[in-house]
Amino acid sequence: MAGAGRAYLNRVSFVHTFKENQLLQRVYIAESLVDGQLLVDTLNEHLIPAELFGQNNLGALGELPVTYPEVWIMRSTDSDRAQRVVEQFLSRPLPKGNSVCDNCGESNPNTFQICWLCHHSLDERV
Repeated sequence: MAGAGRAYLNRVSFVHTFKENQLLQRVYIAESLVDGQLLVDTLNEHLIPAELFGQNNLGALGELPVTYPEVWIMRSTDSDRAQRVVEQFLSRPLPKGNSVCDNCGESNPNTFQICWLCHHSLDERV
């Protein structure tokens, strides 16, 4: 995952849910489905219920305006803890054994021969 382009929201967005009379809060706009799901999993590991919304919107690229997947926490009372988890998530180092695509800047495992995102060759001989 490329470090540039990830968006963390300082602006607060809430949606009221009738189930359990809670407020959902958007904490992150992901640059990819993988990035968003990794954060959702990380939040859930910290016992902060979270969901990924908008993951199906990417299938309509070219026909609808681009909207990226969003990570929402289920309880606004977890907002401060979630913010700390998001900050840690964004500052994490890229795992060792990855290479960065020269075409799009995406991180790929060294075992890949083409970029999983843009399908550009990762082989330096080409």
